[in-house]
Amino acid sequence: MVGPECDVLATKQTIRIIHVADLHGHFGFNEKYYSKIKAAHTQALKENPHTLFTNGGDDYEKGSVAEQLSFGDATLEATQAMAFDYRVIGNHDFAWGPEQLIKYSKDDIATVLASNTEYYGTDPSGFDGIDFAIAQVGCVKIGLFGMTSGPWNELDQEITPETDFIPDFKMRWDWNDRARQLIRDYAQDVDYMIMLSHLGFGTDKALATYVDGIDLILGGHSHATPDSELINNTTVVLPDFNAKGYTDIEIVFDLADKSASFAKPIKSTDIETTSLTDENTQAKIDTILGRYAPDAHTEIAVSKNQLNRTQMRELLYKGMLSYTNPETQTHFAIDASLLNENEIEDSEIWAPGSLTQEHFHRSYPIERQPSNTPGFTALYKVEVSGADLKLMADANETLQYNGPLLDDLVNTAIYNVGLFKSAAWNPEYFFNALYYDPSDAVLIAEAWQIYDAYARTRTASCLFIDSDDELYSCNNDLINATTIWNFNDTDNIFLAEQSQLSSLKLQLKDETDATCESSLLSCGTTESLNIPQLPDGSVGNVIKLNALVADTNGELRLQTQHDSNGDFSNQNLVSNYTLVFDALWPDDSSNNFRAILDANSLNNKVEIYLNEDNQLGLYSQYAGIFEANTWHRIALVFYTSDTGDVVYKLYSNGQFIATMRYSAGEGIKWAMDKQNMRLFTDTEYQKNEAQPVYINALLYAPRPFSDVEVARMGDVSNQLEFIPTMRELNQTVERFYQNAPEDWAHKWIKQRAKFMKSKTIN
Repeated sequence: MVGPECDVLATKQTIRIIHVADLHGHFGFNEKYYSKIKAAHTQALKENPHTLFTNGGDDYEKGSVAEQLSFGDATLEATQAMAFDYRVIGNHDFAWGPEQLIKYSKDDIATVLASNTEYYGTDPSGFDGIDFAIAQVGCVKIGLFGMTSGPWNELDQEITPETDFIPDFKMRWDWNDRARQLIRDYAQDVDYMIMLSHLGFGTDKALATYVDGIDLILGGHSHATPDSELINNTTVVLPDFNAKGYTDIEIVFDLADKSASFAKPIKSTDIETTSLTDENTQAKIDTILGRYAPDAHTEIAVSKNQLNRTQMRELLYKGMLSYTNPETQTHFAIDASLLNENEIEDSEIWAPGSLTQEHFHRSYPIERQPSNTPGFTALYKVEVSGADLKLMADANETLQYNGPLLDDLVNTAIYNVGLFKSAAWNPEYFFNALYYDPSDAVLIAEAWQIYDAYARTRTASCLFIDSDDELYSCNNDLINATTIWNFNDTDNIFLAEQSQLSSLKLQLKDETDATCESSLLSCGTTESLNIPQLPDGSVGNVIKLNALVADTNGELRLQTQHDSNGDFSNQNLVSNYTLVFDALWPDDSSNNFRAILDANSLNNKVEIYLNEDNQLGLYSQYAGIFEANTWHRIALVFYTSDTGDVVYKLYSNGQFIATMRYSAGEGIKWAMDKQNMRLFTDTEYQKNEAQPVYINALLYAPRPFSDVEVARMGDVSNQLEFIPTMRELNQTVERFYQNAPEDWAHKWIKQRAKFMKSKTIN
């Protein structure tokens, strides 16, 4: 029974469905996608207790490093924490083999549908997936069955003809006939028929065309824009994917004849536009991550630059050269590699700054194809002669070579070559010849594991992962270069603290410097200026800037004597820097554009605004929500370049919000003119997009802060402090493990995963 029992006096009943699919383990710390989806389900239940929560399959793979560290268990537990009513098995849910799939079929709440899957193994606990279910939802009986799509291979291609995924499980691929059989057997027992499908939108529509008797197909698998279509009296629905949204359906039943119609248009909601989370689900997710992957969001290394695909490949090669399996202490002595750099998408290349295990994992998300084998971008070692290696390097233009100069290879010498699994398993396909026996290929590790190990080595040497330059946090001169303004001295309101190499001044139109008595500047406390106290309840020393318009009244100018740096240093600009400020915009400034930053005078245009929706950015990308009459500690960490699209990272109260990306080649617009950066000032002629703003503190540093450094500053406080500390090498991971929840049943993970001693499966 779902919801209250049947109201015998009712003439109509509405049933609501919240449907998702292809979640793919996207339950990480920062996004909170799962708890947001659960919050939508919980709210729907409050509004209508006759609500079904359904899942179209593919819960595993690609989403979280926690799944890799737990061999699937983290995703299993996260899925069960969602407490679905009904879910179907997807092709990726076979990834970890028979034992994991059997556990996945068992759920204290959800019924698992597996209508084209038959278990013939001998596990005494058995397989709990079923062919058909009947849900009594108030006065309505709903029938449900579920279909699973076919397997894929190590070339990331569908296997044709279809075969079974894993031992002990026999699949049926005659979906139409199987659907007709189930409808024939059960249609008379239900009022409404639903197929929970992981076949894909196209296949679902084809099935609906040729199979009568299905009222609603709740789909998945396609990874496309949410959609719905009516075909042969069947409504076919495709939801969002990667936990980015959910589909909301309301069906009204006439209880006299059980006829059904939609109460309103089917709606898809983007989860990233919502803020409500289910605290109980989030607590479970946090516990799962703390148990299996406490290191997932720990800064392991720092990237100085925005890399391209070629540079990512070269880093992977460097990682293989030094990689030693931490469990077996096997060193693979790789000499060269042939890798397809296009295996990584541009969107998967990490931005400059702090790097974690999740960054490494998302660069090469793991798809264990065929099922229960390493990911198709796992790295393997093969042994070939120098002569054959030359031929291999010339055989396939999609594979790029790293290693000794080809002319320097000794024809008769044996070389250890790193290949992705796809090439390692198929030499005749990639190299047009059997230069090695694919059965002799030896698994090295998954790509993310190699990045992880290499990153730790680099950090331990106080080096960036991508540059031989010393880490900022290891350089005494750089970590002490920060300037802070706390506005404590009304007689010298722009007095700088810490480094004196940067300065701040409010310059009036007549080129005189404003003081606290100026019409454009008020100095006082949160109390005297009659604005909200700081979040910690303290009274803050603040300044109020009236609407600053450069060509009519004045401008707030930040200047620095520090050296220029980065891609635009030859133009005497600071390419990489950090700006932090505590700001409050009054209520009457909302619904307006508010200037924040014009980094240089190349075009006299503001390049960062707070827009009318209280989001920060510029035309093609805005992010965050910065409500009026509320204090915010906003951090902007800049990585401007002449080639990359990453301009800066946005943080709020110590928490990462977004990587702000704009057209490649536009980075110079945000590079700092050392004598003429304007803040909170509209610099564009006669545009007048400035509003009053209160500032509690401001910080400038001539280098990018890491996520850890920004987080350390936290929320708005009476005094903005940045206490530079030298990096404590190799201690972060240990500290995170000590802080993780203790679970005696999983103590082996702590021992195994420490410094990434993660087991690989052949």
